[in-house]
Amino acid sequence: MKTTYRFVSIFFLTLILCAGSTHAQWVTQVNPLGSGENAMLGKIQFVSSAEGWAACSHSGALLHTTDAGNNWAVVNPFPDETTGNLSDPAKSMSWVNTSHGWAIKTYYSSGTNEESLSSCAQGAVIYHTVDGGTSWTKLALPKYIEPVTYQADNLVGNWKIHALTAKNPQKTTSASCWIVADGSVSQGMLSINGTKSDGNQFSRIMPIGVSSTGKVSVENSEVGFMSSDKNLIAITGYENDDAPALYIMQKQISSQTYNTSDLAGNWQLLGLSAGNSTGQLSGKLSAALTGDASGNLTGILKNGNGTSSISTQASISSTGVISGLTSTGSNANGFMSADKNTIFLTITGTDGTYNLFVFQKRVTGTNYSTADMTGCWQLHAVVADNISDQEPFSSWLKGTFYIKSDGSYTVSNMVVNESTMDEKSGSLSLTSDGYLSGFGPFNDGTGYLSIDKNFCVLTNTDGSGGFSFALLQRDRTICGDMGLQIQFTDEKNGWCSIYNAIYNNFSILKTTDGGTNWVKLTSAGNAVGGPYHFVDANNGWMIGSTDISEGNLANIYHTTNGGQSWSLQASNIGKANDLCFTDLSHGWVVGKNGLVLKTTDGGSTWIPVTNTNQDATANFKTVFFLNANTGWFGSEGSD
Repeated sequence: MKTTYRFVSIFFLTLILCAGSTHAQWVTQVNPLGSGENAMLGKIQFVSSAEGWAACSHSGALLHTTDAGNNWAVVNPFPDETTGNLSDPAKSMSWVNTSHGWAIKTYYSSGTNEESLSSCAQGAVIYHTVDGGTSWTKLALPKYIEPVTYQADNLVGNWKIHALTAKNPQKTTSASCWIVADGSVSQGMLSINGTKSDGNQFSRIMPIGVSSTGKVSVENSEVGFMSSDKNLIAITGYENDDAPALYIMQKQISSQTYNTSDLAGNWQLLGLSAGNSTGQLSGKLSAALTGDASGNLTGILKNGNGTSSISTQASISSTGVISGLTSTGSNANGFMSADKNTIFLTITGTDGTYNLFVFQKRVTGTNYSTADMTGCWQLHAVVADNISDQEPFSSWLKGTFYIKSDGSYTVSNMVVNESTMDEKSGSLSLTSDGYLSGFGPFNDGTGYLSIDKNFCVLTNTDGSGGFSFALLQRDRTICGDMGLQIQFTDEKNGWCSIYNAIYNNFSILKTTDGGTNWVKLTSAGNAVGGPYHFVDANNGWMIGSTDISEGNLANIYHTTNGGQSWSLQASNIGKANDLCFTDLSHGWVVGKNGLVLKTTDGGSTWIPVTNTNQDATANFKTVFFLNANTGWFGSEGSD
């Protein structure tokens, strides 16, 4: 999910001073931080001819000089916080005079993979000073989404557990089975009383925990994920230390009651057969069913043998337990979710196979698009071996999916039977009525998105020839917001830009009270993705494009109403990085390949500047002019 703001290499900048006419000489000022990742410099701004500030891209610190750049001091407003600037060039600070300044930062997790923006984007924060940087206060910013957090109390209560295990073809002692159990969590311990498909009953007591990000651990090993409503947990692992398994835990809400009328409506059924105890006859199935208030279910079933009609009857207790379905098998046991839109159920088929089913309610008028899949998702799945497979294989797997609005996705942290896999990518399709297809890492993944659009179940033919059942849950634990740029034209009027790395959303916010309150600008037209500069509360310019991918900012836009709307002023100017205006007439744009442009008529015309003593390979990262003649360029150097 890279954007033009992502820093792509380790570099240092030189500061170049211009004074006087267009024929004046340039003086090099060496970056005081030296070279390396934390030495990347961004915005340069001087509040007088002697006093100025520079933003550091990665570390998030500010550099302060009072002698025109001969000496610099490092200023870090809140040194104990893990923040930084995840942008290039860093446009993370703004000053309107010697005392009033603002800095925008991004919270991120220490030690995260810097190539994964989404793992770093823990939300944006603004720091404000009214005493020239001696002291700072925090200002809150509205978030694109409010992150969900978890605590141990979310596990406390009673749970219904349904699981399916797949025989491990590499071990003769392994066996396929289904599991049904009642679970209870108290004081960090999970107590289970259950039954397996062979009739054997068992009891277990084991430690269970949940992290603040929803990762569930059982017996001190991270194995599952809790839904954002905190009523559903998917867990993967081994049953009896050898059979890959998928466990579904559904929370029982004591105040919720059920009756057979809750079975009425249209349902989509997806299921996986793990075969019998020897692992034979595994396969996937699906069905479109219609239920009535008496629990009668009719429809069309599709499996490896083709399609057939189905007619059966289900019963539901007042506590939500599903039974019956005798015409399709025996020992059916399921549980209906608290919102009454989902049922997980295990059953022994008429052919003696062990099955895990999910029923998802379909509501007429619910419309879907791939945009509904945008975001971060956690996947947990089990793969059952195919008896005719030439490469016998069964597994459990889990991973993190980042899905864009067009359906393209990347997969990271994928683990298969405790082995970490390489990052993968692909693309999915979602029909208007919620059917999902083309989903990896499998060959022919098909599924259905839930009514609340927070989870989907997928059945697939695995790459080895087996069959899989996967639960994909939306992960709302990461805000995704990255603070990019902040600028004020006076002590009241200011703008900040936010890029959400999870939802691929760029937005500009405006304040008229010094940063206490922010309003999102509702109409930015095609001017998205780049640095901007305002000279007063109404007039501003932005480098932008309809495509905000890296190196694509090649247009200049202009606003006369504070950013509510933008008009295209120049196009295809080159690969621009930054711009600066000193008044309504004078402005500069800098960028790659020695790009330096100047305007003296408010952007109507742009003239190349060629006397910078830099060659055509120069990559100018930032620009600031104090007035029409005196200014600074930041140029990318080499290690």
